[in-house]
Formats: sequence, structure tokens, C-alpha cells
Amino acid sequence: MHGLMKGALIVLLYSYSEYNKTIRLYSTQKLYPHSNSELKIKRNNLLMKNKQKEKKKRFEKIKAYLILILLCSPILYFIYLPIYTLTRDVTLDNNSEIIKGVVLNEKNYLWNDKVNHSFTYSYEFRINKKTYKNDSNKKDLSIGDSVLIEYYPKFPKFNRIFKKKGK
Repeated sequence: MHGLMKGALIVLLYSYSEYNKTIRLYSTQKLYPHSNSELKIKRNNLLMKNKQKEKKKRFEKIKAYLILILLCSPILYFIYLPIYTLTRDVTLDNNSEIIKGVVLNEKNYLWNDKVNHSFTYSYEFRINKKTYKNDSNKKDLSIGDSVLIEYYPKFPKFNRIFKKKGK
């Protein structure tokens, strides 16, 4: 009898465990009626949508920064230009050397003279086998004219047509 009860108990336990598996499987199917591959596809679609949203946000940020840069560039340029000119003039008034240069056939049209199309010529000079060019800002020069140029020895890009100290 003891063996019979033992066998019955084993059958009961086995059937109970099978019953639980069936209930768990049934409840899982109710909660997740889709197969694993469908769930993976949905999850991947959600991930792709999130990535696309992140890319769009990143693009919008970059676009906003570019617009800001484009709007600020002219303002910054008009702040920089007088500072550069003032710095160059003060430096050349106090620490310049003079060298001979030549006027080139390179026209620099004046932006505010659209009717007459006035222009000035550029000049060039050489220091240590390196050539420097700049706008003369003088309308009365001709191609090939020799001009005196004052420049800053430590930074020759700071240069201009020689101004006499009285002017």
C-alpha cells in the first residue's frame, strides 16, 4: 500500500506540474498573444523610430547653430574690422619699417561706388623671399608704380602705403 500511495503521489505531482505549465502557457499567450519573432520586429521598429527621432533632434540642433553662426558672422565681422584697422595703424605708427613695393594689375572695386565702378590697385612687396599683397586704397596709383610701404617686422601682413608722419 505504501508503494501504491507513493505512485499515486508521483502521478498527482506530475499532473499538477503539467497543469501549472499549461496554465502558465495559457496565461502567457493571453498576455503576449504574438510570437517571439513578431515581438522582435515590433521592438526593432520602435528602436528605429527612436533613433530617427534622435537624428531629427540632432539635425535640428545643428541647423539652429548654423543659423546662429550665419546671423552672427556679419555682426562679428563689423566688430572685428575696426579693431583690426586700429591695431594695425597704432602698431605701424610706432614700430614700422619701410620697404619699396610695386603696384600690380589687380583691381579692388569699391563696394559703395556701384555707378562709376571705381577701384584701387593692389601692391606687393617681398621680405625674406616671401611676397605680401595688400590693397593700396589709393585711386591715383598706376600699374607698375613704385611705392613705399611700411610694415611691422614681426608680422609683415600688417602693412600699408607709407604715411608721412605729418598726415
